Amino acid sequence: MTHRQKMITLLLIVTVSIASDQISKYLAITYLKGQPSLEFFFGTVLLIYAENTGAFGSLGSDWSPGIKKLFFNYLPVAFFIYITFSLFKNTKTTKREFWGYCFILGGGTGNLIDRFLFGYVVDFMYMGIGKIGTNIFNIADVLLMGGMFILIYDQYQISRSNKKATSQKEKG
Repeated sequence: MTHRQKMITLLLIVTVSIASDQISKYLAITYLKGQPSLEFFFGTVLLIYAENTGAFGSLGSDWSPGIKKLFFNYLPVAFFIYITFSLFKNTKTTKREFWGYCFILGGGTGNLIDRFLFGYVVDFMYMGIGKIGTNIFNIADVLLMGGMFILIYDQYQISRSNKKATSQKEKG
């Protein structure tokens, strides 16, 4: 991909990611905050409003405000700036890897907007059966996890391709 194609792709994915995340959170605040959860599919999917002051699964929610700001606001901003510059500097980035990082940037930015505006992240979705289920999450979390899955899959494919090439060299 050219730098221009990368820039357009990055802006489109990040913009759509942030918009879908923030619109869904606005709807959660408007229609779910202070209301009982909404159940779907025999109670396996719940829409329930939550404010997460920590990270995944409320990790760090009991940390001091200064430490939380450092770890949940400022370090992610620095990390996202680093990723963005790396995507344009590294010419060996695969398309899958590029897309994975774009989803991570979009989802991460969606959650960062919440942290800077409210001091917490708005979560509103839960899936599970009985006591076995997810933490309460949001669209940004889905994008982050999707981006991570893409990166892991990309590395798996690269590793598999390298093993195949090494095996062919040994045979030939």
